[in-house]
Amino acid sequence: MSISDKNENSKPELTEKKIPSFSEFNMLKEFPNTKPLIFLDNDKKIIFVNKSAQATFDAETNKNISTLKTVPQLDDVISNMGERGFCSFNFDISIETKSNGKENYFVEIEKVLVEGIYLYLLSFTSLAERNKIEERINSLHNAIEYGNVPLTIINNKSQITYTTTSLESIVGSDISRLYGKPISDVLKPFIAEDSLDELRTSLAEHKVWRATSKVKVKQSDKWYEFLLNPIYIGSLKSNGFVLRLNDITRYVEATYEIKKNERRQRALLSNISEPILILREEKDSLYIEGANDSFCESFGVDSEKIVELDFADCVLTDLYEVIYTAIDRATSENRKSIRFRFTNKDTKREYLCKFAILTYEHFDNRTFIISFFDITTEVENEKRLRAAYEKELHLNKLKTTFLSNMSHELRTPLNAVVGYSDLMRMEIEESGNSGLKELMGYLSEGIVRLKRFADNIVDIALIEAGEIKPDIRLIHLREEIEKILKELDVFAKSRKINYTLSFEDTCSFVETDPELMKKVFTEIIDNAIKYNIENGLIEIRCYTFANEWRVEVTDTGKGIAQNMLKEILKPFTQEESDGYKRNYEGLGLGLTIANKLTEALKGKLEITSELGKGTKVLLSFPIEITS
Repeated sequence: MSISDKNENSKPELTEKKIPSFSEFNMLKEFPNTKPLIFLDNDKKIIFVNKSAQATFDAETNKNISTLKTVPQLDDVISNMGERGFCSFNFDISIETKSNGKENYFVEIEKVLVEGIYLYLLSFTSLAERNKIEERINSLHNAIEYGNVPLTIINNKSQITYTTTSLESIVGSDISRLYGKPISDVLKPFIAEDSLDELRTSLAEHKVWRATSKVKVKQSDKWYEFLLNPIYIGSLKSNGFVLRLNDITRYVEATYEIKKNERRQRALLSNISEPILILREEKDSLYIEGANDSFCESFGVDSEKIVELDFADCVLTDLYEVIYTAIDRATSENRKSIRFRFTNKDTKREYLCKFAILTYEHFDNRTFIISFFDITTEVENEKRLRAAYEKELHLNKLKTTFLSNMSHELRTPLNAVVGYSDLMRMEIEESGNSGLKELMGYLSEGIVRLKRFADNIVDIALIEAGEIKPDIRLIHLREEIEKILKELDVFAKSRKINYTLSFEDTCSFVETDPELMKKVFTEIIDNAIKYNIENGLIEIRCYTFANEWRVEVTDTGKGIAQNMLKEILKPFTQEESDGYKRNYEGLGLGLTIANKLTEALKGKLEITSELGKGTKVLLSFPIEITS
């Protein structure tokens, strides 16, 4: 029990007055959880009972309070109050209720003066309800403590009345030492002087106060936000303050990292030689987030003036339109990067732009990074190369046309000369004039050499013009090679060259173009005779390997230097490059024609050779030729 320290020192003189009526008050509505209330007169008779008291205790007006079954008895307690001169009293009581039997209540009795008459007001609070409130308070306290919320409560005198354990650990002192201390004195070691002055002002004017400071906690640096809020309970007057400390260490560290990355990014961008532009999307607008020095110099803008500027409002109108078009294209095609060309009309510089899009989780905004690569020199070189290439094509066409026409014009009279020389040779042989016969032999050899030169020129012209169209059919390979050897027999004998020919049965019949194949073999065997040594040997071997049929032509000639093996396949090339030093006739077109025609027949020509040890030419063709 607790007894109020308010004593009734003097009692007013009582006169008989009419007890006020509570009939109008009875007409008012009550909430279901309203406390039970009872008014008694000096005779302890009930003169008013609210609906909650009626329903809970079955109390009725005009009855004595002793009708309520309580422990201790209410009429005895009230009598003692009057005898001892107390005007208020409160205690715990057990009372018989209407529905639940005996229940415990906390009773507050106040002696009040109404219209000159002393009455007793009894207010009943269920102990179960009080326990619920206490449980709520304890739960809130535990939640604050176990949630490690640094918090303190401050009264209107700016003194600490309560702190949580986590706040005690931050300031390094417990509640026994902090209680009653001014909050400004407690926070003085942790915040700056100007923030401390703002705190004192906020306490005096009952305003919100906020500050940020670094605090060392257990040898570690922590960042806290100090937030002071006034407490208002049922009126406009402040009843104190709540100060909470929010741990913002991770936020500060993250912000520091972001700023450090931004500085690193700016330094990185500044060191990149290519112009870089960074744009940030916000709703339907683009804002310039950054640009390196190279961009500002190339496009004649000031980085300090364009950063955070709406891209649509900057002076780069042409670039704005091109980039917006690229964004629309990337969005419609759902691409993260894209390339486009841009010409700076002011400087006439050409740029290849690489456009990258960065997206962030939980955010709709995008960031666009555009790199500009100056390709002005490359574009100009490309134009020059294209012009040179077109000129080269034109010259090659003229050359091919010239060679074709020239060789045609040469072959027509040469055929006539060959015919006439044959007739003359026959006449000379019949006359038996040996001197003329020898001269006629030299003439015929020169004419044949000139005619072969014309034929080779025509073949090269046709090959380069792409007019070689193979006519594939089945041929007897041995017969074709023997015909070639017969035609070259006189040439071989003049140089005292022998040859051997070997065939596998699987290689007797092959599919190829007989005319083109004849030219290939003729050039290869002719070369083997021409560059062979006196009394030399040529071996010709035909066989199949895997899905190919092959012809090997091996000679015992002087051989070819390794650095010339690829060169001799080019037109007009002989190992002895200077014409006046050459020991052999010809223009160096034989192997070129053989190689080109072999490729036209889907085959491959390979040469292996060593100086002083002869040369081997390997021709490989597919057994089945596909178009």
